[in-house]
Amino acid sequence: MHKLQDWWYRLVGHLYSNRNNVYLIRWTGQRRPEAWVVTDERGRSIEIRHNMHQLGLSRDYLVLGDTNFKFSFDIMLNNPFPHNSKIDAFFRKLLSGVMADYSTVYLIDRRTLKPGAKKVKAKRVRIPSETVHFSVNYDNPAGKVTIHTAHNCSACPAEWLRPYDTEKISGKAVKEELYGLIAVGQMDIGKIGKCVIDAEKGLLLEEESRFLHIEEDPTGAHTWAIGLYTYRDMLSPEKNVEDIRYVYWQSYGLAEERLTSFIYNLYDSPERHRLLPVEKVLEKTKQGAPFVLFCVDTAQMKATDAYRFDEGTYMWSLQFVPRRKPTPGVHPQQDGYILCTVLPCRAGQYTSEIWVFDAANLSQGPLARLGHPDLLFGFTIHSVWVPEAQEVSQPPYCLNVKEDYLPMLKGIKRRKHRQAITQLFEEYVFPYEYGKKQ
Repeated sequence: MHKLQDWWYRLVGHLYSNRNNVYLIRWTGQRRPEAWVVTDERGRSIEIRHNMHQLGLSRDYLVLGDTNFKFSFDIMLNNPFPHNSKIDAFFRKLLSGVMADYSTVYLIDRRTLKPGAKKVKAKRVRIPSETVHFSVNYDNPAGKVTIHTAHNCSACPAEWLRPYDTEKISGKAVKEELYGLIAVGQMDIGKIGKCVIDAEKGLLLEEESRFLHIEEDPTGAHTWAIGLYTYRDMLSPEKNVEDIRYVYWQSYGLAEERLTSFIYNLYDSPERHRLLPVEKVLEKTKQGAPFVLFCVDTAQMKATDAYRFDEGTYMWSLQFVPRRKPTPGVHPQQDGYILCTVLPCRAGQYTSEIWVFDAANLSQGPLARLGHPDLLFGFTIHSVWVPEAQEVSQPPYCLNVKEDYLPMLKGIKRRKHRQAITQLFEEYVFPYEYGKKQ
């Protein structure tokens, strides 16, 4: 983090912020949820350096992640001078921050979450690489918690391509059609991790943990710019995955047009822990690497199957869809389909499609490519599959969305912005509460 930004954080936090607290909140459908302040073992409130992007759950433990999704001043200000890109670029450079090259997770014993208590203690564990997303085995035998991690090494998923950005290698302005895309230019090769933690001691068991990085292997897999992932029952409301055995990963690959000078300057530092030198990363970026969908067997920490997309084809969200009837001889966590949102390019024009892969045979290519003139989407991120499309029922306790948001809308200072945002809510949000038009 830059010294200037660190000074700003301290000043703003001292003048305007509450105390540094992380609250764990448990809601069981009642009007008043339970809440605990999360502390370290000495009873001090924990502090989040970057962003508590997600949490995980095992049978006996909660896992909170201080993940490398930075929340810096340049992102909060966005474009304060929309009609003067030079000033915007100056302020971004002045106020931007660099993510750490490690992550922190906090483990909370679920059995210590006592009703009526005000605080709960957590064990702090350091993961030796940048992490944004992770999943946790539900089973935690002998107090060992296994976390499957995605490592975006020397990358910056919180940044996005802006009109005043330039490509590092060519020096050209970034393409207009890429404005707003996550700045996924990678300054080191990504990794996939399997971290085993002794939850009672708060200790990463290095001899049992594994980290996988692939420049390229015989299956066609690589870990250049690790992205999203899926596995069977990943978001199931009915099942817990005791042991996550097969994980399906997306890698963004490498392209000159996605590595900007701004990202290069942020992460071109000899102090960072690297797998590959910057010079090799630039050379690989010139060569390029396509988007790839691949499967990792977590027992071996090895890529077993992969599909490489054509150059210029973008693959984004992915989800696992199980088969209705089990297939003899196929592991249940491979017995299904992988659905992906894909933007293929034909004659310089991008279309929107959904591709369906056999989860047990990615390399054969998609079983089906679904498209329609009215199917139009751009950049998609998280998605979820449900077995049946059912009408959403109103829960016994809920907040009135309009009453909840109107005070905030009225508080928008600029009249033009307030009117535009309020109109959007009046037309597209308030009438569709609980999945029904009122």
